[in-house]
Amino acid sequence: MKFVGPFVLMVYKIIVGDMLRFLLIYSVFVLGFAEAFYVIFHSCEMAEKKYQEEHGLHPDDHYTGRFENIMNSPREALMRMIIMSVGEFGTFYKNLNDCKSGVSLQGKIFFSIYELLVTLMLLNLLIAMMTRTYEKIAETEKEWKRQVQLLCSFTEKHISVGAGDPHVGAIADER
Repeated sequence: MKFVGPFVLMVYKIIVGDMLRFLLIYSVFVLGFAEAFYVIFHSCEMAEKKYQEEHGLHPDDHYTGRFENIMNSPREALMRMIIMSVGEFGTFYKNLNDCKSGVSLQGKIFFSIYELLVTLMLLNLLIAMMTRTYEKIAETEKEWKRQVQLLCSFTEKHISVGAGDPHVGAIADER
């Protein structure tokens, strides 16, 4: 890595270090919330079936406030969490709002926490990690230039003019 420029080194460290660390943290949050919302939406689906039985509704009937489970499987829940992390909250919140289960309030609280943590905190964390890496690389480059400058200064101070050149000494003797 000594023979590459600071920009190449910075890009490499950002991709390998910061992005992998961010993806690890991001995946922990997304997997945890996906599992929680899968359970919440499954509970809402069971409450919807109970509501339909109590009111004599058929599962194919369309009515106002009908809950539709958009998280039928853990894989679908994971995909919804990833989609939500880029800002698509409308469908998710509409379905959560139509939930007739007792866990609807918990779902809304989790939704708020997820929205704040993932969209704001984690993206700011990624920016902060990249900035830290950039500053560290820039500082290393400045330190390298300072060391070269110190070496040049040291060399200029301690090497006498013409020490290895016999012609320079002869010219000085003629004067």
